Amino acid sequence: MPKKTTEASVATPTRKIAVFPGQFDPITLGHLDIIQRGSVLFDQVIVAVGVNPEKRELFTHEHRLKLIHELLEQNELSNVRAELYTGLTADFVRASKATAEAVEDLGLVPGMVATASVKATSVVVEVPEP
Repeated sequence: MPKKTTEASVATPTRKIAVFPGQFDPITLGHLDIIQRGSVLFDQVIVAVGVNPEKRELFTHEHRLKLIHELLEQNELSNVRAELYTGLTADFVRASKATAEAVEDLGLVPGMVATASVKATSVVVEVPEP
């Protein structure tokens, strides 16, 4: 007799969503490097451009967002998107349904040294070059 499949017995994988918050005023090659590395580790990366009226900025929010979109397109980073946000980063992360996974769940090879640190609501994973 064939086994009956039910919804409860079918596991759906959780998408790994990362948020990279910052001012990006302007975006740098260092930012791009982190975005590229994150795009390999996560199913989706959200570059969150913070709006802080108390900070004096070089570029407008719209111009920074345009520059980021151009870089994402030039580097063919289809699983990365950029958004403006206001308010607390923690609220944006929750609204984005971002997930945090343990370092061993990120697909790192056994024995690879990786360090993780938490600053406010951002999780930073540093992986040394091979």
